[in-house]
Amino acid sequence: MNVLLIYSVMIPSVRLCAFEILNHLFKHKKINLKCVRKNDLTYECFKNVNIVIFVRADSMIERYISKKLKARGLHCIYVLDDDLLNVPSNISSYIHYGIKSVKKNIIKIMKNCDTIVSPSDKLIEKYGKIFKYRIKIDEPTLVINEIRSNSNVLKIGFAGSIDRKNDFSEEISRAVSKIYMRYKDKVQFEFFGAKPDIVEKFNFKWIPYEECYEKYIQKIKILSWDIGLAPMPSSEFHKCKYQNKYIEYGSLGIIGICSNVIPYSN
Repeated sequence: MNVLLIYSVMIPSVRLCAFEILNHLFKHKKINLKCVRKNDLTYECFKNVNIVIFVRADSMIERYISKKLKARGLHCIYVLDDDLLNVPSNISSYIHYGIKSVKKNIIKIMKNCDTIVSPSDKLIEKYGKIFKYRIKIDEPTLVINEIRSNSNVLKIGFAGSIDRKNDFSEEISRAVSKIYMRYKDKVQFEFFGAKPDIVEKFNFKWIPYEECYEKYIQKIKILSWDIGLAPMPSSEFHKCKYQNKYIEYGSLGIIGICSNVIPYSN
């Protein structure tokens, strides 16, 4: 079986929902695998390919390719881990996903694909009827070890993309403020990626987001948090997300405090 994975940037969604799973199958000689950025595609990339996989595809290039592949009868898979057609306006990625042409591209690409693959039951339930086949997956963790600090200060961290700024501010900023004001000498708050307003208010340590997943994980390991925060609003959009922070923190030996909402309540 010859598989071609098409992606834009090797973001965590691509790594955890597609590449790592496919690479595992490749290492065990179950499939042959080619991974190509959409801007680097050539006709040669499609030679002898049986299955083509798109991850969060939303461009005219991917729309054109999926249409041609459908006409050729190739089996196409669409991997989705966020409700990209319904991104709330208060999330930064809405600037992109709120564009009508981008939404139209996503819908067209979906209709050109045979199978949806997602870690979210909600997304499969919501969009599954578009596809002939539906596959639920669990995202893997890339690390199963831990680095514990010997500090007498309790280190509490929050890791997330810049999209998560409002989630944090709306859900737990007040609680964090109260804890910090009461236990200043005993706690240390750190933020990796998202930078809510509370960071500047209390001059908390902030580390810019790291796109490379290996470097991202290595930085979290070095930070050596005792507790990791995973706030999540209870909205239809957020219910379609995956409990990746639960898995990510746990794999590093970090105690995760997660909102008692779907997906974490699952």
